Amino acid sequence: MPTILHDNNTGQQAAQRTSREISRNVATALRVAGITQRDAATRSGVPLTVWSRGLTGASPLLCTALFAPSQVLGTTSADILCTTEANAM
Repeated sequence: MPTILHDNNTGQQAAQRTSREISRNVATALRVAGITQRDAATRSGVPLTVWSRGLTGASPLLCTALFAPSQVLGTTSADILCTTEANAM
């Protein structure tokens, strides 16, 4: 059942939690695939600093930024998001 957001604070907390979960899922998928952040940066053309900050949670991984990890991992942005949601339930 989807979460109903009652106020901005709750929505912001949920967004931050989801962002952290996405970062963890992408980091785990890279590790399982044997792909380093440096390799991912090289393959995707996204700077290493963006990968590092996004995967450590220092900066959120924006939906537009999910396209690069999905290409490197051979999956889709939707699959990354669906896995995150499924793991949260």
